Amino acid sequence: MAELVNTAVSGLMAYQRALATVGNNIANVNNPGYSRQTIDIESQIPDSSGIGNGIKSSAIKRQFNQFVATQQRSDISEFNRLDSFYELSSLVDDVLADPEGGISPTIQNFFNGLQNVSNDPGSIAARTELLNQGDALVSRFQLIDNRLNSFNTLVDNQVKRDIDEVNALAVSLQKVNKSIVSAQGVQGQVPPDLLDQRDRIINQLSEKVSVQAVIESNQTATVFIGSGQMLVDKANTFQLQATPDPADPARVRVSYQGTAQTVDITATLSGGTIGGALNFRSELLDPSRNYLGRIALSITSEMNAQHREGLDLDNNLGSDFFSIGEPKILTDTRNTGTATLTAKVTDVSALSNQDYRLSYDGTNWSLQSKNGS
Repeated sequence: MAELVNTAVSGLMAYQRALATVGNNIANVNNPGYSRQTIDIESQIPDSSGIGNGIKSSAIKRQFNQFVATQQRSDISEFNRLDSFYELSSLVDDVLADPEGGISPTIQNFFNGLQNVSNDPGSIAARTELLNQGDALVSRFQLIDNRLNSFNTLVDNQVKRDIDEVNALAVSLQKVNKSIVSAQGVQGQVPPDLLDQRDRIINQLSEKVSVQAVIESNQTATVFIGSGQMLVDKANTFQLQATPDPADPARVRVSYQGTAQTVDITATLSGGTIGGALNFRSELLDPSRNYLGRIALSITSEMNAQHREGLDLDNNLGSDFFSIGEPKILTDTRNTGTATLTAKVTDVSALSNQDYRLSYDGTNWSLQSKNGS
């Protein structure tokens, strides 16, 4: 009779735990990152006579697929990259495509003024209005360029915030790794909730930047960033840092603080909001400013050429209508020499939408665009 009672009790205990697991699933139905749990039930070892001793519940398992989780992580990173890129790009679109505050209406007003002078060359009022429209055009170019330049600050601030969040998440993941190791020593298995927490943090890291996560045999996560720099393992974390660009101190780059040295990993980062912000700056913001400058220089060059062919009211040949500013030169903070550099635009048609870097290796000078061409 005792054996019968024990068998019945084992069934009640096992299914009580199974019901508790079902209840936990229901309670967490709206919990982001929660994986549905199941319980394994197996027969207990029979007694010496071969009679069964009922059942027992063994491990609690997550309904989880590592392949799907890895693909989801990649999609999260790409979505956040595109979303960040779109939000920042919308700011540029608002500036350039504004039907009232953009550059097109001001250019049109300037050419309308030219047409009025052409229709009545002797009109002082028409000439004065053209000069006013010329001043307005210059001011609008300067205003829009300043607006575009201010977006560099937005990018820097976003990158700095995201770096702080990545560092905080890395610390949190390392603590979860320690908890996973401790739980295995005490309970013999890792609670599924800890594994959910581990994966949730990795997904949050993916929102900020693309990462590569390796799940070790003890269920701890090792996370890599950039071109293989370790961000987290079961015992350590390594931090990211926003550092000034030595070639342009007004903008930041991303550095990795390793055990031996700090390494610039900006060029190797992709995905997430950090990748989106960096892509926006290199692929849209910088080219937009350069295209704007090319438009201004083209109008200036052609207008000056035509103006020099005309005559003023005293029958004297005209001079330049607009003045052309000097190209901006930035000095790399790592320079150790005393050489100075000047630049001048001699052929507007030869300009591209690229910034250029002039380097000296001790023997030869080389000029390259920032994209390496």
